[in-house]
Amino acid sequence: MIEYQLGTDAKRRDTDGDGLTDGEEVNGFNMQLRFGGALTGVTTDPLNPDTDGDTLPDGAERDLGVDPRVNDGDMVFDDDGDGLVNFVETTGWTVTTYPVSVTAHVQPAAVTRNVTSDPSLRDTDGDGLDDQAEFLRGTDPRNPDTDGDGLDDAAEVAAGTNPLDADTDNDLRTDGAELQVPFVVQVAGQASYQVFSDPLVADADLDTLVDGSEFVLGTDPTKADTDGDGEGTNDAAELTVCTTANPAVCRNPLVPDQLVTITFRIDVVRDGDVDVGGGVGEFHYDVGARFGATNLSDNGWRYPEDGDKLTFWTVTRIRPLSEALVTTVDVYEDDPAGSPTDQCHMQQTATFNQVPLSIGPADNKTYSMSHLPNDIISACVYTVYVEFEVR
Repeated sequence: MIEYQLGTDAKRRDTDGDGLTDGEEVNGFNMQLRFGGALTGVTTDPLNPDTDGDTLPDGAERDLGVDPRVNDGDMVFDDDGDGLVNFVETTGWTVTTYPVSVTAHVQPAAVTRNVTSDPSLRDTDGDGLDDQAEFLRGTDPRNPDTDGDGLDDAAEVAAGTNPLDADTDNDLRTDGAELQVPFVVQVAGQASYQVFSDPLVADADLDTLVDGSEFVLGTDPTKADTDGDGEGTNDAAELTVCTTANPAVCRNPLVPDQLVTITFRIDVVRDGDVDVGGGVGEFHYDVGARFGATNLSDNGWRYPEDGDKLTFWTVTRIRPLSEALVTTVDVYEDDPAGSPTDQCHMQQTATFNQVPLSIGPADNKTYSMSHLPNDIISACVYTVYVEFEVR
């Protein structure tokens, strides 16, 4: 009687052939929705295989998790065959990107936006990633370069960089710049050359300077000591090795150089004083250091007694290794009662002109004077030292 009243075929379990029994369609059924949620007591027309007219049979809609009473075929259809159903393409998703870093090793604040794709195009933006791939990666299907770093999304996937992060390694340079814009490195006295930085490693040469900082300085991001002046001092360290003069001058990572401190000092054994009572000696000095064409010097008097150790002068300078160095020493003890008055006179010159040459403690100079006249009380015995300290 009920089948007669409903108009269904008593000889067929599924009168309309939609994959649901007549009993399920009339009495209702429960189902899970594919995009979340659930429906209970869903009833459909047992005489219409497509109750909602969306071209999907009611049974197929139940199995696929879409409502057979609502025209929602786009939740199932994929018109362009890109693996992404029309519904997802038209409703879209949220994209989260990160701009280029402004502080080394620190991820900038995220930027979010909502995007959609064209359900009639497999690759809406033509960047080589189809819309489903963009959905799975969270990239923008309408922008071939989601993060705006100068590299298409597909190129970033191939390179291993993050298409959502303009600066994958947070080194103050965009991924595009690292792969496409070379450094031009010019070390003093050498031919210039080009080198690229690594977009996946912020500081490949481990000199504590990230690639963006090295690009600004013009140093080589693949060499810890770009100018090769060695002694364990990398590019970053060179920038901190400075003179104390005002203004301070620091070492240059693009110039083979060293910070050299030269100390001129005297050790006095006999001060040359004729005073039997033990007066002080009167030593005049004129010492100098010529760095290339720059001549620095100091002169004056020192008044030591026997056994004194005194410093004449200390000078510190940033010296390019291509710059020759000459040191000069002119010392004498002044004895107004003696003849001559400028007794125990010492004059010495040392030249370091094989460049490039790194000067250090091994180059220290020692000059000795021993003046022992018959008048032993006016004897002068002393040693002058020229000592080098480098950084």
